[in-house]
Amino acid sequence: MVWTRRDRVLLASLVFSRALLGFLRLGAVPHRFWNFEEAYNASVAWALAHAPLGDQLLALQYRSFCGGCSVVAALGAPLLATGDRFWVWKLLPLLWTAATQAIGFYAIDRLAGRAAAWIYAALFALPMLGALDLSLMAWGNHQETALFAVCALALLARERGAWAGLVLGVAVWFDRTAAYEAIVLLPAALWRIPGQRVQTLIGFVLGCGFLLLPVADGDAGWYRMDDPLGGSLESVAKRAATLFAPTPLAARLWFPLSGMAPGAWILLFAVAVAARWAWTVPRVRPLLGLGVAYAAAYCATQFPIFIVAARLPINNIRYHAPWAFVLTLGVAAGLGTAWDAGRRRTALGVCTLLLATNAVALTRVTWS
Repeated sequence: MVWTRRDRVLLASLVFSRALLGFLRLGAVPHRFWNFEEAYNASVAWALAHAPLGDQLLALQYRSFCGGCSVVAALGAPLLATGDRFWVWKLLPLLWTAATQAIGFYAIDRLAGRAAAWIYAALFALPMLGALDLSLMAWGNHQETALFAVCALALLARERGAWAGLVLGVAVWFDRTAAYEAIVLLPAALWRIPGQRVQTLIGFVLGCGFLLLPVADGDAGWYRMDDPLGGSLESVAKRAATLFAPTPLAARLWFPLSGMAPGAWILLFAVAVAARWAWTVPRVRPLLGLGVAYAAAYCATQFPIFIVAARLPINNIRYHAPWAFVLTLGVAAGLGTAWDAGRRRTALGVCTLLLATNAVALTRVTWS
C-alpha cells in the first residue's frame, strides 16, 4: 500500500510513544527490572566490550538452549562500550521493542490491511502493563521472539520464501519457544509461495543449522528439556486457565495489579470478535494460527511455571509474553478486517475499550 508522509510521521510518533512509556516505567521503578539471568547476559556483553573475548561468546552463553542469550550479549556489547550504566543496557530491549512495533506494522499492513496495521501500532503504543514490563528485559528468550514472528510475516507478505524460512529457523535456535511460529508460518510460506517451496525449506534448514553450534553446557536445571511434552489432563487444564480464564489471565497480563479481571473479559471479548472477522480472509488466518499454536504448545508442555503473586519478580510471567503478543496480533488483524468490511463502529469500539483498559491499568502503578 502507498505510504504518505503523514503515515510515516504517525507511525514514528507511536513507536516513540511506546519507547518513551517504557523509559518512564523503567525510571519509575528501576529495581523491578533487574534480574540475575538478564544480568548474566549484561555481564557477558560488558566483558565483550572491554576485552578481546569475541571468540568466547558461545562458550559464555548462559544456557545451552538459549541462543538468544548470546544474541543480546553481542548486541549489548557496543552499548556498554559507551558506558557501564544500567539505562544504557536497557536501550537494547527498548530498541528491540521499537523494531517489533515498526516491522509488525509493515507486515500487518501487507497481510491484513492498513486499518489492522494502525490498530496493531496503537495497541503496541499503549500495551498491557505486563507486556510493557516484560519488554524492558533482555533475557534473549520468550518475549524477544515476537521480532522474529513479524520479520517472517513481512517476508511472507513480500513472497521471500527463502528468507522467511531462514528467519524461522534462526528463531528456533534463538529460543525454542519460537517453534510455535515455525509450526504455523513455515506451512503458510509453502502454501502462499508454491514456486519457492524448496528455497523456503532450505532456508529453514540453514537457520536451524545454528542449533549445531558448539556452546557451553549451560544450566538446564529443572527445565527438563529432555521431556517437555505430555502433561496430564489436570496440568493442561491448569495451564489453559492462565490463558483463558479471566482472573488468572488478568493476574499475568496486567501483573502486578490485582482486580483486572474485567480487563481480561474485555480482551477475551475482543479476541472472539476479531477471530470471527479474521477467519473470513484466508491470508489473515496465519495470524490467528499463531495464537492457536502457542496455546497448544503452552498447555502441552511440562516446564514448571510458578504461581503468580504481586510480590514475585517479573520473570514469573515471561511465558505469557508471547501470549500477549499473539493476542495483540490477532485482535489487530481481526478488527482491521472488520473495519475494511464496513463494521467500523465495531472495530473502533472494541479497540477503544482495550486501549482504555490499558490506560486505566497504567494509572494504577507508581510513576515517580
